[in-house]
Amino acid sequence: MRFAVCDDQENDLEKIYIKLRKYLDKHLLSVKIDLFSRGDALTSSPHIADYDLVLLDVNMERINGIDVARELRKINQKAVLMYISELAEFARMGYEVRAFRYILKQDMEASFERCMDAAWRELKKRKRTFAIKTDCGDYIVPLKNILYVECVQKRQVSFHLQQSPRNVYTYYEKLSSIEEKLSPVGFLRISKGFLVNMEHIEYIGGTTVTLSDKTVIKMSETNKKELIRAFFLWKGNV
Repeated sequence: MRFAVCDDQENDLEKIYIKLRKYLDKHLLSVKIDLFSRGDALTSSPHIADYDLVLLDVNMERINGIDVARELRKINQKAVLMYISELAEFARMGYEVRAFRYILKQDMEASFERCMDAAWRELKKRKRTFAIKTDCGDYIVPLKNILYVECVQKRQVSFHLQQSPRNVYTYYEKLSSIEEKLSPVGFLRISKGFLVNMEHIEYIGGTTVTLSDKTVIKMSETNKKELIRAFFLWKGNV
């Protein structure tokens, strides 16, 4: 894995790095850590798409932490984002960029390890995989790369993927069988023919769901309220 830490206060940057390094050493975790003292240095990093965890200050010169995260999300949707800041008033804005946790610097001693425990659990969850059947054998794909699964014919499904050699893989299996395997790990059956990865839902409402790649899929009319509620319950647990 690869982590990034960004804070324009050198003392705070060093303090966060030391706490992170101690946590990783304590749990025998091998991680590459990149340090940045400017937000624009992080956004221009050649490794920006590779970061699994980003620890980021909010109140920085040149470009603040919210705008840094907006730029990050254009390239990297998978990263777990944790803010470490002196300012509590920016916490609500963190939801716009899907911040996982918001730690106040004055509370870091008490809350850092607990938040890192939660972040590590989330990272392990995002590293889960699924075996898609192909003519050449099983293709093991990270769950985060699956956008949605579509029933294209009776007993035939298509997996629509991102960051994969092919965008679509199709084989014979019931969508209901795929649903049994994937619904416990964050997939939602939004209609008779579609199972979507809730991690990629950007908007749900009215009669449609919009995914992170801008695909728009029609929801079931009969139980759309239950579907919307299920999504927000899941989102609240992330």
